[in-house]
Amino acid sequence: MWLLFGIFLYFAKMAVVNQIRRKWSGVWLISYSKVNVETDKENGVEAVEEFSLHNKMIVLQLFLETIPQFLIQLVNNILAAEWGWIPISSTAFSVYSIAVPLYLLCYHCGVRKRAVQDVPFNELWNRACFYYRWLQRRFTPKVAPGNEDNEEKIKVVPGPIYHGRPPSSPPDISPGSIHDHGRPPSSPPDISPGSIHDHGRPPSSPPIFQHENPSAPPLPSADEIEVLPPLHPDHYNLPPPTSEGPQDIEGNTCKICMDALATFGFLHEGSTHLCACRNCAEEIVHSGGTCPVCRKVVEQIIQVFP
Repeated sequence: MWLLFGIFLYFAKMAVVNQIRRKWSGVWLISYSKVNVETDKENGVEAVEEFSLHNKMIVLQLFLETIPQFLIQLVNNILAAEWGWIPISSTAFSVYSIAVPLYLLCYHCGVRKRAVQDVPFNELWNRACFYYRWLQRRFTPKVAPGNEDNEEKIKVVPGPIYHGRPPSSPPDISPGSIHDHGRPPSSPPDISPGSIHDHGRPPSSPPIFQHENPSAPPLPSADEIEVLPPLHPDHYNLPPPTSEGPQDIEGNTCKICMDALATFGFLHEGSTHLCACRNCAEEIVHSGGTCPVCRKVVEQIIQVFP
């Protein structure tokens, strides 16, 4: 029994050695030759033009030929996930499939595209892949209108392709630059009562703005500005509503709601503006008592029409 087992090991070893010797010459020549890949003109994608195999990849390739197919797929997944041996495109991934049939997987979106019967060194992209569409936009030249004659002279030079999205420049995180990205600024903002006047809150005093002309007279201070208090609704004695209204005269509608007839006028500085109906006049009284026509402070509200 041990003799038969020894003979089996001897022939298995010779089979492995012969397999390696048979594949060594072909793979060794490929390793030091440049593989030219045609450009995918239909999709506008510039494929990788040339590359050479690494000696470690050759040894790994020959070793994978002597183990079962399920172990090949397992080792390939470990290399792709753990060690980062993921090529930049399916063309570079096809170097692992010179002699070993592998089901290749898109490293970016995880969509299976290549199969055992696919020819090596052919650029096969999955059209639903985001990375493929990003390469299309990046490597497709844009020809200006009227310059179509020089389209064949335009040469697309692909830039570096990274695993996933290209890295961006590091953001500026100096203390002086952090001010508008959700992070606290280098100096605390001014939250004094006089500085809060532009965020929906009333200021404690009217804001004073510096005039652009230095020769202009100085603006009055906050103490010199007369601020009139808002009118109280109790200052007015509106008559009760009547069933009869004024005649529908052209131009005698309410200037606020533009629907009802204007029956109330606002008296200020000796002049009266007949411009509001009863409902709008009551709202003006409660909101501050300013005339909607001239924006002056209302001294008295009178009912012009019953």
